[in-house]
Amino acid sequence: MLLLAGLGKINASEEQYQGFKITTDNSGHITYMIDKNLQTYLGIESEFDFTLSQDGKPTKGTVIFKNGVTRDMNPGELSLNFDEAGGPNAVWDYAKDHGKVVSYVLANDKLPNDCFGKISRLISNKGKQYIGRLSKMADKSDGLLLVVDGACCGPLPFTNGTVSEIQQMK
Repeated sequence: MLLLAGLGKINASEEQYQGFKITTDNSGHITYMIDKNLQTYLGIESEFDFTLSQDGKPTKGTVIFKNGVTRDMNPGELSLNFDEAGGPNAVWDYAKDHGKVVSYVLANDKLPNDCFGKISRLISNKGKQYIGRLSKMADKSDGLLLVVDGACCGPLPFTNGTVSEIQQMK
């Protein structure tokens, strides 16, 4: 059993992965990530702690300063610090490395209807990765939309020809 601040007792395992200390639940989903490899403007922080939802999104963050003081991150800090630390890709890479991801290679696979509406990692033909909720374009049979948190101007449009792979967590 492990006791994490604010989480109570949970059965979990811990390991180092891509610079993070990762804690998972019994099903293997990441519940908690700690980043101690900080590169911050002020240089007074020693650690960022992130609590994650079942789909790998940060729901809470804590800053631990070098003098031992802690404070909760506001929503903007949480998103920025998690993204800047490489958290989203670490979550997805970890899940893939541990058999928790279903991959659809669009050159070979047809997307099943039940994959729409789910959080997905879309990898473009140029290797760029986007994470958001997948949906179909209403007016284009090979069109895809990805609703990405923080993106302005609506969902990001893609076509099957510009996407090499779509991944979803099991």
